[in-house]
Amino acid sequence: MTQALALAKRGPTRSAATLVWVLFSVSHVWLAAVNTSIRPGTFADVTGVYRFWFAQALGGNVMGIDEPWVYPMLAWLPIALAGIGGLSLYGLMWLLLITVLDGLAIWMLLRRHQGIMLACVYLGVQLLLGPIAVGRLDTITVPLVVMALIAVRDREIGTAGVLLTVAAWIKVWPGVIFLALLAIRGKQWWKRLLGAGLAVSVPVVLVSLLMGSGANVLSFFSQQGSRGLQVESVGATPYLWMSARGDAKVYFDQDILTYQVDGAGVEIVSALLTPLLAVAVAVILVFGWLANRRGVAPHTVLARMLFALVMALIVFNKVGSPQFVMWLIPVAIALAAVSWQRHYLELAMIAAVAFFTQLVYPWAYGAVLDASGFGLLLISGRNALEVILLVVAVISLARASVVKTPAAESAVSPEAAEAEAAAAPASQQPIR
Repeated sequence: MTQALALAKRGPTRSAATLVWVLFSVSHVWLAAVNTSIRPGTFADVTGVYRFWFAQALGGNVMGIDEPWVYPMLAWLPIALAGIGGLSLYGLMWLLLITVLDGLAIWMLLRRHQGIMLACVYLGVQLLLGPIAVGRLDTITVPLVVMALIAVRDREIGTAGVLLTVAAWIKVWPGVIFLALLAIRGKQWWKRLLGAGLAVSVPVVLVSLLMGSGANVLSFFSQQGSRGLQVESVGATPYLWMSARGDAKVYFDQDILTYQVDGAGVEIVSALLTPLLAVAVAVILVFGWLANRRGVAPHTVLARMLFALVMALIVFNKVGSPQFVMWLIPVAIALAAVSWQRHYLELAMIAAVAFFTQLVYPWAYGAVLDASGFGLLLISGRNALEVILLVVAVISLARASVVKTPAAESAVSPEAAEAEAAAAPASQQPIR
């Protein structure tokens, strides 16, 4: 134990950190090559849709201001930054932006206790997920959420609140982490989190209104609500099997620019998923609150809540885009930070979901759309694994909320606390 603490105090060795940066460089070069040369169609959202929106904005038609938009307003930050080099360099500038953000998150992880392992988890899941892991707006939110979780661990509450709010104004999903923190923390955290949230949200809304957005500033809610059942979603799985028999069909929606399913009862299924998601989120928040009240360590509760919430967002989501799986990167990091030995099965299943998602998109996407034997089995197996992960996550959190807390989970051990304090920079160490 003494040797372990000594290693924790020294932090990662230079050679180990160098290997992480080599892995970082190789993985990002590979993902960039797949997107730009090997499978450029995967990068179409960036070089097609985002670049088109940016060109439209230069011409005076700004999505979210002049017309309803499917994304929150701060999604314009990465879209506009990628356009700094002009339309011809848009894809390259996007990849550079992603590389900088991922690099910042990895650098922050390497400064922490267990940093080498956590950085490898980050890069490993990203590589398993494949080219889509750097080719969507969700890519921007992942490093922001990872940095927010680091800030939470360092008790930099305001910083965490700002990062999560900015991320949620790019893609909505990080908002559930904000809710999780409110559910398990006291009034002091509430004040600082809500203050940080308002400090970001009020200027965003005011500037949008001053630019003439009107109700369009919140149009991402209605735009998402009106979407159909996307082909990769868990809810669409039965319709894919029906389409193989000719009882349903897969079609391309020209407005949303995605493949959806149509068949008997699809409108009912689509309409039910959103309230089911709301109920699931509410139940998970209650379980987390109860687990926290029973004395489970806050970082353990937060990791389990994050796991359950993200899986609920994926399983009960009628969109179900492949890039949603990258939300599991912060989940894997949070679980590994608590104890990779305790959560090795969940981590292995997350890795499997990421890998199968890469097989689904882009490599076997045609077979999925055609509902061929291989494609149908592949997407069905991936979706079944996602449901299993949701069940595992909810049961784990629920048990912590109703079962007497084991000593190993009721508090952080003195050794772990000492190692964590030693790993933090002097400016981040708690006042004793």
